[in-house]
Amino acid sequence: MIVALETTSPPVPQLEVPPGPQQQERQAARPTPPKPPPVKTAQASPEPMFFTPPRPSAPIDPGPAAPQTTAPPVQPAPVAVRAASNAVATWEGQVLAALEKTRRYPPAAQARRQQGVAHVRFRMNRGGKVLWARLERSSGFGELDRAAVETPKRAQPLPQIPADRPDEVELVVPVEFFLARS
Repeated sequence: MIVALETTSPPVPQLEVPPGPQQQERQAARPTPPKPPPVKTAQASPEPMFFTPPRPSAPIDPGPAAPQTTAPPVQPAPVAVRAASNAVATWEGQVLAALEKTRRYPPAAQARRQQGVAHVRFRMNRGGKVLWARLERSSGFGELDRAAVETPKRAQPLPQIPADRPDEVELVVPVEFFLARS
């Protein structure tokens, strides 16, 4: 007996969806990694500009002299005669004067135009010997502070303590460092 097999395709399933565009299955989307924040690059600082004034090649003639003005003529100041003082020099004034004589402005600080006042606390005995010295209030610059603390040590022996005072005295003195105006 011979059986013949027919080759047919499987039946198409009926969709219970109203007619419209047919949907297709998508592959799962891969998450994209977040973009790194933009790197901020430091802006290059502009090159410093140096100004060199032009040098005059030859002296410039100022022209004719100005006519005489109506201002009164300049009189030289009279010579000052040293005034006699009846004030007695105080012991504190003598100590300050001795400290001022030995104060040294550090050359490096002077070159950097550092200025200020350092307050130094120190103790001295009746003979004028400095027992210890320390910085009480800073000038704002280390070199000036160190120079101020060295000042009482360099100035010894200081003027002796008067008899009406104790055998040891503790003082706080300002040591000034200012550049002369020129």
